Amino acid sequence: MTPILKVLTEYCAPYIDDIRLNELSVTDPPLYARKLWGYLYPQMARFNIPTDMPEYLYGTAQNPKLTEPQFASSSYTVQTDATEPIVVNLGADYVGYELFACRILTYSATGTVTATPTDIAQYQSETGTVTIAADAENPISKGTVFDFDFYTDGYFANDLSPGIMTVLGMCFEIGWTTRFENDYLSYVDKVEDQSFYEQNRANRMRSGNERLEQMERKLAGAMRRLEQVVYEKQINPPQPSI
Repeated sequence: MTPILKVLTEYCAPYIDDIRLNELSVTDPPLYARKLWGYLYPQMARFNIPTDMPEYLYGTAQNPKLTEPQFASSSYTVQTDATEPIVVNLGADYVGYELFACRILTYSATGTVTATPTDIAQYQSETGTVTIAADAENPISKGTVFDFDFYTDGYFANDLSPGIMTVLGMCFEIGWTTRFENDYLSYVDKVEDQSFYEQNRANRMRSGNERLEQMERKLAGAMRRLEQVVYEKQINPPQPSI
């Protein structure tokens, strides 16, 4: 069995240096894991060499071999000024999660939302409740919004080799890069003046496409090498040591 977080943190995350994700890994681990899985999962379909790899990763309808991570989120708005602990009962749907994070949401007059990590909320996985600390010296004002994130890890039923996990990391890299290259602000027309001049958009798009094509070629090569290794092991199985 191979935990999905092992693949995400050891074989996917090192391929990118995204400051937003790096911050989330500290301030909101459940949301961090959710975002990484969101980049990897759609790209796993690329991993189709050797030909039996999809079944090795996913299994079949009768014998599934992939248990996906479970995510949840919720929020709570303080109804009155609180000077004693607040117990938020989230119900049976929030029982049993492995990771929990809480952030306080602040809304500006212009509608901008700022999420500030806080450790004053404690989650009880056995009951699905969150206890928010408050007392006379540290009251919580009415209207304060707490945002909760939850995560339970999934797993591959098979023990994935480092070679397989490396290829999954390369699939992840393509997913993240595609999202980066499809950034809306990179394509929208911009007003230029003496203080701002946009670099040639066509050249940027061309270089981005070339980068993705290079990654896809690298991925194809890695899958072919893995296929060759599997084939050689089948025709020349390792001999027991004497």
